[in-house]
Amino acid sequence: MIFELKLEKPLCGVDFLGPTLRGLFGYALRDAACGHPSNADGYCTEPWDCPYSQIFEGQKDLPQPFVLLVDPPKANAKRKKIQFGVRLFGSSMTHAPIVVRAFEIGESFGIGAERIKYRIAQANVGEPKQTRTISTLDPSKTISLEWKIRTPLSLRDEHDLRTEPSADAFVSAGRRRVWLMRTVSGMQNDLPMPTAPPHGTFRIVKQQIHEWRIFRNSGRQERTVPLRGIDGRMIIDGPWSDESWWLGDALSTNIGKHTSFGLGFATWEQLPAQGRWLRLPRWIRLRGFPPTP
Repeated sequence: MIFELKLEKPLCGVDFLGPTLRGLFGYALRDAACGHPSNADGYCTEPWDCPYSQIFEGQKDLPQPFVLLVDPPKANAKRKKIQFGVRLFGSSMTHAPIVVRAFEIGESFGIGAERIKYRIAQANVGEPKQTRTISTLDPSKTISLEWKIRTPLSLRDEHDLRTEPSADAFVSAGRRRVWLMRTVSGMQNDLPMPTAPPHGTFRIVKQQIHEWRIFRNSGRQERTVPLRGIDGRMIIDGPWSDESWWLGDALSTNIGKHTSFGLGFATWEQLPAQGRWLRLPRWIRLRGFPPTP
């Protein structure tokens, strides 16, 4: 589903829309879908019958069955119009009309700390077009993929990977994420969760990585919680032909943690082995081409 919201006044001071939109979505979806009482901790007493609980709580030991599709962070943004998407997985796809209704209800709530009112200019129920598909992978011609991390990526690992990512950990995160979302969609047929590749199977030959962090206010936890990750791009060498089973799906599921906040959207492109980025001479970048006599 793709939405376009027009705001009554600019939304300022929000570089990354993910947490703001997710907060609006959660409050509005509860109002639109949940007619059951909650216990003392605020949890639904009848979660199996409640669309809100099915979407925001998910199944046991499985992630939330939706991904928020948002633009990359943009510093000093002043937004009068917001475009974003919500992708549902598995049985939660039947609740698409309720998701649309939630954002209609959200018009009266407002968005952001200032509760800026908006109206829905467009709401399309359907699957967004992919920027790249698995058909682009030709294992006979390359062992290198360039990954562009469009929205910050947060990986699961015992080490701190925010500024020094591991290629093996990145591949492991991709395998795990796609496996989990296929399980949510009932597509795994009881196959075991894939293990991490042996150490050194994949290696980063070039990277331009930056650490990213913001703080969000958690109403449930009643405290400020950090969201951390990395963005940028990496060229990774390895046996990518063995990973073809998840490469295409990763564009839909995102990779890593906090995908319901819009994190972890990454795209890939084939490169020749030992691929490098072309960097023009400084005089061309500053003055243009040809140089001034």
